[in-house]
Amino acid sequence: MKVLFFVLITLGTFYVHAQGALYKSTDKITLSYEEFRALTPENQEAWIKELRAFNHNIELIESGQRISAKPPKYSSIFPWMMERLQANQKFCAAFQIFTQSTPAYAADEKCQVRNFSSPSRICIYCPGDEVSGVNVCSASGAYSDSSKITQELMRAFENKDYRGARVGIDVKKLEEHVKHVQEEGGAFEFQTPVIRRDTVVKKVVTPSSSQPVVIDMGPDAKVEKPSGAGPITTFEKRDSTGAVLERKSNDRRVEDYKLKELGDIGGIKSNDNLDVDEVTSKDRLACIYAGWALQGKNCSPISEKEVFDTAGKKVTYSCKTPPKEGAIQGDTEDGKATVLCNPVVFGVKEGKPICTVRAKNATEECAKKSPPAKEALDFARNNPQSYRALVRRVDTLCQQDEGALRSHFAKRGYNEKRIEHSVKDLGATCSHLRGRMAELVQANKDTAPRAGVR
Repeated sequence: MKVLFFVLITLGTFYVHAQGALYKSTDKITLSYEEFRALTPENQEAWIKELRAFNHNIELIESGQRISAKPPKYSSIFPWMMERLQANQKFCAAFQIFTQSTPAYAADEKCQVRNFSSPSRICIYCPGDEVSGVNVCSASGAYSDSSKITQELMRAFENKDYRGARVGIDVKKLEEHVKHVQEEGGAFEFQTPVIRRDTVVKKVVTPSSSQPVVIDMGPDAKVEKPSGAGPITTFEKRDSTGAVLERKSNDRRVEDYKLKELGDIGGIKSNDNLDVDEVTSKDRLACIYAGWALQGKNCSPISEKEVFDTAGKKVTYSCKTPPKEGAIQGDTEDGKATVLCNPVVFGVKEGKPICTVRAKNATEECAKKSPPAKEALDFARNNPQSYRALVRRVDTLCQQDEGALRSHFAKRGYNEKRIEHSVKDLGATCSHLRGRMAELVQANKDTAPRAGVR
């Protein structure tokens, strides 16, 4: 937390003295409603995206994850600031928390600005229930001053009784939409990020209402199976992107659901057995190569391996020449020794395994050649033991505690020169593997149902 505090102070200082920065000079990193309104539309949008990325990185650190070394989007938005920060030696240790690529958020969603004649008012509406959707209206009539109506709509989100989501739209753009419906009537459809909260929602169907009563239980509430003797009730645990992480209901039409973390897939028995194996063998770990966390004396890369494919069928992938009989061979380079990129995390391309030339940056090359994470996700799901073993081994080799890592290699009998080389080599390799695994976790999360949808 000391490092994080230093980063916040450093950022705040640079922001204050910036010329043409994203917001006017202030002594705090957060913005008030009026300060946010003072930004240009482009800078409002940029600020929201960067603040999201910043918060995401804090969450990763608090959960014990390592941040990859890929430059974030905001380094192009704040180039002058990032250069000055990186030149500051005291900042170098803290800078890594900003080096995660901007996380993938839900795509813009369809919303509307609506002009109602009875009673006369203008509203913003985005689909969803009372917690996941957006439904705010102006207090003034539909043909009042457009600027006044826009301000009223934005203030409605700050109302202490408002329980719904918010829209990530700048004030000037919203005013344009308001003017449009004032002139044309009806509704104007637009797309914008919908900003929600981590929370647990309880939905109850009562005899007196055609729509369920939605109760916001807060982020710490438990998701429990409702009694069949009570009214029709559904509990849903949701995150800020609108993904449903867990759902339990006594409604026969609603299926219970839980988004499984990749490392938890495979069943209790297999995981328990694997835990014992990993605890007893972790001291034998040598390196990470082409996405494999390898054991043994030397870092011997893998060129052929049996895994389960996306259909759950056991296959052998090979980068050998010639390959094992019956194996599926990847594209190899004539005369050069090639190794197999771990299909459990990197997948395959056009049905063939990904091969890469033996090199120090083999894991990086595998990441470059690999298809999008969503196309490789089933390999991680269908090989739960291999994926979980990799997670545990990465936790050992890709740790921020350099002292613990040096101790690990010292136990294996490495001399000081070899320890230095191993630690340095892992620094870059781990960032690429961690980044790819984070993409798989996100792709897995994207398979979750959306809030407010059964």
